[in-house]
Amino acid sequence: MMKSELPYPFDIEFMRQNKAFMFFCPPDCLDEDGRPVLEGRSMLYKPGSSAYRACPYRDSRADTHKPVNVESLQALMRHQNEVIAFIRETASLLRDRKIIGETGGSVGDMYALAYVCYKSPEIYFVNQVFGRQVDVPAICSIASRFFHGLVNLFAIMALEHQGALAEVDLTPEEIYCYADEGGYLIGMKEACAASKATIVKYIALAQQALLSDGDVARFTNVFLPEERTDMVIQAAQVSMSLEFHGLIYETARCRSWRQINEGDPLRGNLMEPLSRFATTHCLVAKKLSLEERPFDHLLFKRARNLSKALLIDHASSERLIESASEYINTSVRDTEARRASRERLKSDMLQFIDSHRRFVAEHVAEDGYLTADLDVFFGRWPE
Repeated sequence: MMKSELPYPFDIEFMRQNKAFMFFCPPDCLDEDGRPVLEGRSMLYKPGSSAYRACPYRDSRADTHKPVNVESLQALMRHQNEVIAFIRETASLLRDRKIIGETGGSVGDMYALAYVCYKSPEIYFVNQVFGRQVDVPAICSIASRFFHGLVNLFAIMALEHQGALAEVDLTPEEIYCYADEGGYLIGMKEACAASKATIVKYIALAQQALLSDGDVARFTNVFLPEERTDMVIQAAQVSMSLEFHGLIYETARCRSWRQINEGDPLRGNLMEPLSRFATTHCLVAKKLSLEERPFDHLLFKRARNLSKALLIDHASSERLIESASEYINTSVRDTEARRASRERLKSDMLQFIDSHRRFVAEHVAEDGYLTADLDVFFGRWPE
């Protein structure tokens, strides 16, 4: 039975009336096998000590004192055929829907696939929170844990390529070496549980599945119906779109505080409220707000480039960037113009959020999409 609390700044009853923002909430629940979806990252379902062993690997993890989660690895081994089929089916649908390029196989394409797999438990979790009798499929839970590491790795890699990965081509072995040599196989609390051979194997499977001439004929078993996989992809697109638009909006809000504290001595030294941590990129937004031109910064370029394949409405994001830029370029002394600009920015953000109402109505519930003021989730503005 699911616990009646969320790893989120707001409780279930509040979120029942604000389902649009549930896609920011980590899927902290159990999967159909009774395993924590988030494993060691879970706040509500921490694995017991029996789940961990000393790290046995002789690569960069050789001298680490951080353990590996062997039970998570065993779950992958038990379901490996289903996980492989899920990866291939997801990649096939991404190609069919023109979400990735015709050739496929670049690190940029792999990022899109990795993100979808990483986010795959979310739509099941959201439904579970609001009382539907659904379980997170074990294959989604397992794939999410493996690809979470790749999503983070590719995001780091993108910073070395002007924030983009579309033109980056690496072999699975090279991707593993990048992770190994950079020390990215060791997390804050535990080391990656998979061996080098397992890591390379699943990266190779993902890369091959993305190729237009990928040999899918040998893997005809489908363990998640196509309509369910399609739902997972759409949910990931909604999540990506919300994250990127949220970054734009939050960057403008944080920059607003910086501008007043830096540029208006009569109103300076205002106390900026702490972040609510209710959106994915709130800490990135805070870093960007230190810049005079935050939307030209490498961190923002990375977010823009990595979200590109999965964004549902590019025009909406460009319009929001324009509104946010107009706002932060308006003098802090021109309070009326600034207020009007902020209202346009907020209106554009609300219009974007409303564009996903139909998806939530079809796959979660029709009522309670967004009833609270938008800034309840981001925080107040100084003006």
